[in-house]
Amino acid sequence: MDPVSAIGLVAAIVQLVELGAKITKRLVDFSSAALQDDAPQAFKQIKTALPLIVADLQHIQANSSHAAPRDQAALDSVVQGCLSETQELDVILEKALPSTEDSSWERRKKALGSLKYDKKIDKIAAVLNNYVGILTLHQVVDISQSSKSERPPSYQQVYWLVPYDKNPSFVGRDAVFKEIENSLTAEEGVQPKTALYGLGGIG
Repeated sequence: MDPVSAIGLVAAIVQLVELGAKITKRLVDFSSAALQDDAPQAFKQIKTALPLIVADLQHIQANSSHAAPRDQAALDSVVQGCLSETQELDVILEKALPSTEDSSWERRKKALGSLKYDKKIDKIAAVLNNYVGILTLHQVVDISQSSKSERPPSYQQVYWLVPYDKNPSFVGRDAVFKEIENSLTAEEGVQPKTALYGLGGIG
């Protein structure tokens, strides 16, 4: 991805994070104000999906400089799709979502008026849930690839062969070693006792 496109991707992520945080806060405030019975069921799904998208994008943004150009291009498509759905949702919320300052009559009026947005809200919720799955899969694959790249190389046994010259004056003393071996060999019911002696330091 060229630098201009990369900057555009970062800007889109920042915009989506800010808008997602704004909408999530509004839905949380709405749910905690005894107004949730008036809200479409899809609002609850969106309230769950948006924070996940925001968290995933913040993590991806922090590591975007290490992503391959092909991954960045695919990510840009996902971000633009999320941003488009979130902007449409923001417009709908402005029209359909009652505020805590509205009177009971105004809340009921908005609740009745919001019924015409149910299908749009359900569609947006479904699309956002799909993007959550895509981003989660991206995170899992990214973590898997990172762990592979950081894995230490498998152990390989190393053999050393150091050539050396034989001492022509070496005396094997095979007869002496054979005698020692016979002396240390235990017969049944007998414990041999053998003493070795010689000049110190000459083996």
